[in-house]
Amino acid sequence: MRRVFAYVVVSVLALAMVEGAVRAYEMSQAATSTEGVEGLLRSLPETKISGREIGNQFLVHNVALFEHLPDPEAVHTAFVGSSRSKVLRPARFGFADAVNGSGNSYNEISYGLLLQAEILRRQFPNLRKVYVEAPVLMRRRDGLTMERDHQKYFPLLLSLMPLIDQLDQAKQTKAEIINYETNGGSPDSDLLHFVRYRSDLRLTNLYRRLIGADGSIPVYDDPWFKTVRPNGERIDLSAAMNANPLPPIAREHPKIQRLTDIRSNFPWDGLFDLFAIWGKAHNIQIVFYQPPVRSDVLEFEKEYGLDLHVEDLKRVSEKYHIPFIDLEREGLGFAEDWSLFSDEDHMETCTGSTLLLEAILQGETMFEQDGEVFPAISRRAVESASSQELASCNGK
Repeated sequence: MRRVFAYVVVSVLALAMVEGAVRAYEMSQAATSTEGVEGLLRSLPETKISGREIGNQFLVHNVALFEHLPDPEAVHTAFVGSSRSKVLRPARFGFADAVNGSGNSYNEISYGLLLQAEILRRQFPNLRKVYVEAPVLMRRRDGLTMERDHQKYFPLLLSLMPLIDQLDQAKQTKAEIINYETNGGSPDSDLLHFVRYRSDLRLTNLYRRLIGADGSIPVYDDPWFKTVRPNGERIDLSAAMNANPLPPIAREHPKIQRLTDIRSNFPWDGLFDLFAIWGKAHNIQIVFYQPPVRSDVLEFEKEYGLDLHVEDLKRVSEKYHIPFIDLEREGLGFAEDWSLFSDEDHMETCTGSTLLLEAILQGETMFEQDGEVFPAISRRAVESASSQELASCNGK
């Protein structure tokens, strides 16, 4: 009996030691902070991706994609945003100097959109204007947020600390960033990280990675690269307008559930203030825009904090004199047309892409010519200004 007990104790201790080694291994994957941001950007195209990263446009994909753009000095304009902005195709409107860096998961890492913009700034030395999607979904609490596959970007987040220090809010975020760095990037330095990562820190995961059975692939082997042009624009959009729209979205839908904490987390992490500060620091003009969503999603957004979000964006816009083009405003004529959306909030059609980009450009023009910080652009006006481009969509 004593032998059995001793064997169990030794086994448990051995497993604990190995589990600790696994955690050390996991954390070493994010330990590029000693190399700095330049080292990170050099290493990302050579790394491997797995899981949700495959087939989606993440930060690592953009680094790899734009690394091979023929003339980076010629890029003066960029678009950053969530998956709703992936549909934008600026070249269709004659923007030969523009790239689209919009993609997935930027709302799941602290200042994710700004990290994307910072990557583009470093890749394109003559960048002078950034169009920033500013949806209510990007609102996050004051605190460090990262998923496991975001850990590798920590050096980039750390590089923003001098700008974060200028924020009145985000005290908790700053403290947790410092704590995370001090503890060598260990999730155990904060309970939030430990809970978030614990399911990933398993011996089986290490074994799968060591034998290559986790499905990981080199970045450039991702089939996603075949779906975009060198400037980040999607080659294909949905074939046609949605003749049979999806039924009304339910409260239990994951997209709606992601909205539920927004009001309670106010005043959030200062993301859009930080964008304004970042733009001023690097002589980059910022244009905020909020794409429209379908009316059923809009009602949930109103319930979960859209009013606070809009008022805060107006505050930022007035303070820093940056246009905020809000296409979710009542009566503009977008949200009511469910056929325009390929799902509840994505305008993934030729028509949707064209309307969205033209609306942004019209709002920017109103700001530049009349000084309107909160321009209102109706769908009718957009259709009139882009009739030629819409005609070429042929109902798609």
